[in-house]
Amino acid sequence: MQAVIITSLIDFEKLESQWADISGETSVFSEYVWLKSQWESGCLDVRLICIFDGEALIGALPLQVVEYRFLWKRIKVLTALNNKYSDYVDVIISGGVSRVKVIAKISKSISQLYNEVDFVKIDNLSSGERNCRLLLRHLKDMQGYKLYYQNVTTPRLKFDNFSEIPNKQAKDVERRLKKLKKNHVIKFNHQDGVKGLGGQWFKLVEFHKNKFPNIGFNTPKQQSFYRKLFENGFEQFVEFSYMEIDGKVVACHFGFKKNSKVYYYIPSFDKEYQKHSVGMMLLFSIVEHYKSLGFNEFDMLRGAEAYKRYFLTDEYLNMSFCATNKGLLKRVLLLCFSLFKNRPFKNEA
Repeated sequence: MQAVIITSLIDFEKLESQWADISGETSVFSEYVWLKSQWESGCLDVRLICIFDGEALIGALPLQVVEYRFLWKRIKVLTALNNKYSDYVDVIISGGVSRVKVIAKISKSISQLYNEVDFVKIDNLSSGERNCRLLLRHLKDMQGYKLYYQNVTTPRLKFDNFSEIPNKQAKDVERRLKKLKKNHVIKFNHQDGVKGLGGQWFKLVEFHKNKFPNIGFNTPKQQSFYRKLFENGFEQFVEFSYMEIDGKVVACHFGFKKNSKVYYYIPSFDKEYQKHSVGMMLLFSIVEHYKSLGFNEFDMLRGAEAYKRYFLTDEYLNMSFCATNKGLLKRVLLLCFSLFKNRPFKNEA
């Protein structure tokens, strides 16, 4: 069993078939096309840790080095390749191998990369994933000054427990929808992929931009990533839903699906129709649609927004890990960060 650090997109492309073999049970955010599209849409300094048994790929953790400016200095941070567009970081391990040994190898590789950077900062390690919990356990044993904390919750709806959902909100949505239908034609649309969409995609971007001007999803850089994603053939994982009132698009959702799980990724709605709760109407429609198709789980992804509690039957935590083994200034910065996060600072040098 040996570790190899891949830094070239060409070398990653050679692993396409093997990547498909080991990523079958991971989140949608570790699919080959997702990672390749990130690599192609940005000038990324990638450190893809790959674990091989002979010539067979049996484990991986996609990382990158990002530079930040702090005062007069440039600071290098080793972080997850999926730290921008994704809600989870997967520790990818093939079935039938010793996950403990593979994670030990991955952890050792991180320790080696540790010397190239000022900080290690890996976010979104889910408490619901055994591989993530094991990696975090190994990371805690690294040398230097360390900080690890609970970053954000990820509410989930298990369709087996659908009956546990409080029906007060459902009845309110039903009442509002019934009132709308008296004077308007209401239509909910659910489709696989984005092919055939006309103005619906642009409405999604427009609604999101109105609520979050020049932030995240609606920025040119992120839109470039999603275009690349579709060009590279990610359609099979995409779910797109939208609501129309008298033929006018008033709410949209762009998300994903894999292994009988739906990922609630980018919802948006027309502010003019906010008083009618069109966003909540569409959400209920999406949940009902995929429940009827036999899906097992609806993942609300990061965030503890109030509306998500109506669909919560389970909840996990995304964990973060930060560390430095460099000079006094870096240690002080990490201490300040720990105080900002209001978390215990771990001095285990």
